[in-house]
Amino acid sequence: MSLIQIVALAVMCAMMALVLKNQRPELAVQMGIAAGALILLLISNELINVIDQVNKIGDEFGVNGQQLMVVIKVIGMAYLAEFGVQICKDSGENALAGKVELAGKVMIIAVALPVISSLISLVTSIL
Repeated sequence: MSLIQIVALAVMCAMMALVLKNQRPELAVQMGIAAGALILLLISNELINVIDQVNKIGDEFGVNGQQLMVVIKVIGMAYLAEFGVQICKDSGENALAGKVELAGKVMIIAVALPVISSLISLVTSIL
């Protein structure tokens, strides 16, 4: 699916949510969540292609596959956390959005620690 189609879907759902917001605000939030989930499903094939290309680049340059997977996981976690934050903000739950953002940052650091550790080890061995 092209970006134009995805943007058109998002704009259409946003306009429908605006109409629903006056009469049934809870349905407007649910429509936004459903549209977001649908967009994630629509881009899943492209996401798989990106992961395959990153793995090919890693193989080509002899980069450790585990380290590349950490980078892919970190990017995915950042996108997922941002998705959750935006849903919370759309629902009017700004405090909860802040907690989701904090949780995403902590989880990213936890996943990235092995790479950070090996990078520090490499730098100290060079010095």
